[in-house]
Amino acid sequence: PDAPIKLIEYASLTCPACAAFAQNGADQLKEDYVATGKVSYELRNQIHGPHDLILAQMVRCGAPETYHPLS
Repeated sequence: PDAPIKLIEYASLTCPACAAFAQNGADQLKEDYVATGKVSYELRNQIHGPHDLILAQMVRCGAPETYHPLS
């Protein structure tokens, strides 16, 4: 949270572009920038419709350790 750069990602759980980033870019971002303290990263839900709302509630209201595997 004390990193000089704040990055907020708005992602939809039903968006193919968001899924591609999660699979192909998120790990490198976290390893190269977040883990080194250069960037503070926060993921927020982007809601496109009722399916997104229900999925967001399911992953956010569950146990913290299950959030990232489900999203």
